[in-house]
Amino acid sequence: TFTELFNNRGGGGANIDVGTGPLLFITASSDGNPNLRPEIGDTFVAGFVYQPGWLSGLQISTDWYDVKIKDSVGSLGAQRIYDECKSGNTGFCSSIDFDSAGVVTLIRNGYVNVNQARVRGVDLEGSYRSEVNFFDGQEESLSLRMLAGFVRERSDTPLGGTRLDNSGSLGSPDLTANGTLTYKVGPYSMRLQQRYTASSILNIRWVEGIDIDDNTVSSGNYTNLGLGYESETADGGTWNLALNVNNLFDRPPPIVASYSTSGAAQSIPNGYDLYGRRYQLSFNMSF
Repeated sequence: TFTELFNNRGGGGANIDVGTGPLLFITASSDGNPNLRPEIGDTFVAGFVYQPGWLSGLQISTDWYDVKIKDSVGSLGAQRIYDECKSGNTGFCSSIDFDSAGVVTLIRNGYVNVNQARVRGVDLEGSYRSEVNFFDGQEESLSLRMLAGFVRERSDTPLGGTRLDNSGSLGSPDLTANGTLTYKVGPYSMRLQQRYTASSILNIRWVEGIDIDDNTVSSGNYTNLGLGYESETADGGTWNLALNVNNLFDRPPPIVASYSTSGAAQSIPNGYDLYGRRYQLSFNMSF
């Protein structure tokens, strides 16, 4: 993109762990790189669908994917550049400025051609729908749909550097799932939804018990409930009334603590419910 090629000294502050004392607050720029090469990617996908004859209404499908990108364009982050330099990969040291005392003052976290990026995993889907008969004389249906995704690898390998797999880390959970159960009887309907995000690792570079006491972020598990009623008007129009309750059990999100030279801070990771239990009442009419 134009930004990746020609961006001029964007960025801001960043905290890096130099291995001794508190985190060091430095300046990290995000320069463009006019010498970038185009990315080359290979994608392989295989899947199947199964609909058994012994249970009408059941369908199961799965897709396995493997995406490899050569010369992937990206920025590695200030901490990664510092760690690569410190581990002996001198090609990254030219991106770091030190003052007269040898303290890091600036890291140029520009766009580079990562040697290789790879993501692979499995997506699963299962659905079932049936006409049930719990109440005599009523039209009823029951349906269940399950979606799940497992990311086995989400890695990048910088040129001459070490491979880093971010799957299962904060912001890149290795397992997510969503299940929806819907029941309809006459004009009434009920929908129950369960959303799940697996627990993740706060920082994949830290060793639990050495760098931090607990390096995990708890899972997200949220239940949503929907109730509805639908009817017709005398002139042939339709109307429906619905009540939705999100985060039915009012589960709070995990709070991630951090500390730097500027003081303590806390944040809530993306993908978690921020607001707790909440209600929505809606009325729709067509005529």
